[in-house]
Amino acid sequence: MRSVRLNYYHENGAGQPPRALVIRVDNKNDEPAFIHVLDTPLTPSKDEMGTGQRATLLFLTRKKANLGYIVSIPPKNHVTLSRQVMNAGELVTGFVEILELQGRPLQLTALAE
Repeated sequence: MRSVRLNYYHENGAGQPPRALVIRVDNKNDEPAFIHVLDTPLTPSKDEMGTGQRATLLFLTRKKANLGYIVSIPPKNHVTLSRQVMNAGELVTGFVEILELQGRPLQLTALAE
């Protein structure tokens, strides 16, 4: 079993059109995969420091309680774990921890749309 933890942060500049930060997992293999996901996406905010502090506290609380959910990813497919839309001047931040339970290596992608 492999695990990965991603702490992400993206800020949409002032005067910019709405953008989305997307977190997805791709299964490029010929067999299904199963993962355990622990995530803490927060709503978009303009409060850079407070948002990061809340995301960290929420992640550590959920990690200690062993919370999360199981996701099945079909062969040659992907799942979107999070899509957070932010307006001009807003930011998104959070954590996602993925534990591969069954299947071959997967690809984790974070992208701004």
